[in-house]
Amino acid sequence: MLRLVAEEADIWNCSAGNYAQLDRKVSALRGHCEAIGRDFRTLELSLQDLVVLAPTEAALQAPLADARRRLSFFGDVDTIATIGTPERCIDTLRKKVAQGITYFVCLFTDGGQPETVRLFGERVLPAFR
Repeated sequence: MLRLVAEEADIWNCSAGNYAQLDRKVSALRGHCEAIGRDFRTLELSLQDLVVLAPTEAALQAPLADARRRLSFFGDVDTIATIGTPERCIDTLRKKVAQGITYFVCLFTDGGQPETVRLFGERVLPAFR
């Protein structure tokens, strides 16, 4: 599948459930691009990212427990998700950008409640503009 991505795609999305294997998959994708003479940098890397966000550490506990319970089919939520206060989420997202992610598909684990989306838009997104 990654060979086909290298040959034909403009963007490749890593699902949240595959995030633990991101580095290995990106390495394989780089190899396929090299093998066909494609500049790897022309391929956008996308991540379906679970986001558990709250304004304070105390307010984070209930949504994090809920995400762990409901979304464990993706894998270890604590390992794969962007979790925390806006500041912690910014740090985690920067690490994911450093891994090569250029596009995020955020899956807010609370279903995208307006206050969570607003908090993300007002306190997290500005760090990436």
